Amino acid sequence: MFDLMMGLCNFPFILYSMNNNYNTLLITEKGLENITIKEIEKILNRSIDYNIIEKKNKILIYINLNFEERLNLLFNSRTVDNILYMKGDKYKHFLLKNLYERGYQLKKIEKLKSTLVNKIIYYSNMGENEEILNIMDDGSFSIEQGIYIKNILPIFWRRKEISKYIDYFEKYMNIKKKVNIKIYCVNKDKNKLLLIERNSENALVNDIIFFRRLDIEWIDLKFKDGSIDKIFTFRIKKNPELNIKDKYIFYHSDKLLKDKGKLYLLLYSYDYKKILENIINYIKKYSLIYVDSFYLYNYNKKLLLIVLEKI
Repeated sequence: MFDLMMGLCNFPFILYSMNNNYNTLLITEKGLENITIKEIEKILNRSIDYNIIEKKNKILIYINLNFEERLNLLFNSRTVDNILYMKGDKYKHFLLKNLYERGYQLKKIEKLKSTLVNKIIYYSNMGENEEILNIMDDGSFSIEQGIYIKNILPIFWRRKEISKYIDYFEKYMNIKKKVNIKIYCVNKDKNKLLLIERNSENALVNDIIFFRRLDIEWIDLKFKDGSIDKIFTFRIKKNPELNIKDKYIFYHSDKLLKDKGKLYLLLYSYDYKKILENIINYIKKYSLIYVDSFYLYNYNKKLLLIVLEKI
């Protein structure tokens, strides 16, 4: 049995345990992998027979695919990190490595992997005719939401790397020129906000993202009460106790969310049990209820997604 050596060398082959019943290996990080399975079936337009294994915080999905199906997933999957196929007794990357990489950034400032963000987007059932608020966003949520809602191919910016298959871009390309949605990106840092805006132009989504330079305490003054469908935010917390910024997130969610609107709070911390307990106790003062929580992995770091609903 061999271990997968991800990203440690430039060899075209990757050593891993063989499964002779399947010719293809799909890799995603642990967390909401059911979303990835559903996405695969939707893209292929069929139910799939697969074997799933967890290995070092990664989910390995063994499946049988022909060339066209692999190509279809390469162009359209938003949650698969890597596609490999069996060649002899080794696995080889299928055309591209690290499908979560985007080429639109003038400078990469996003802390979250695009495939992780898209799992959350799928889970949230985000769609048109909504107003989305991304608090303290570095572009991770806002730009990926725009790419998703406009149906831009996730590898669009890497097309030169596989120019041999340019005809397939034309086959799968169906960018929506007009969508009815408002995505708000809020950040207090002027320079960071400017960079996010320029990245969004390169990503072809600046027409549906509205940028607001705001300190977190003033957010409710710039939006109407009960006008927001979904709020997304990512927090890095060393201390499980709630600080003033955390409390403002719940205050704004209570005021700005529509009835049945949801807050998707993604956390990186050292004591998830305690912080979840603190949040559940704190929101009792508001019209917010705890819905669910999930562990997900981002570049092999464990995160917690907490979902709250306005009632």
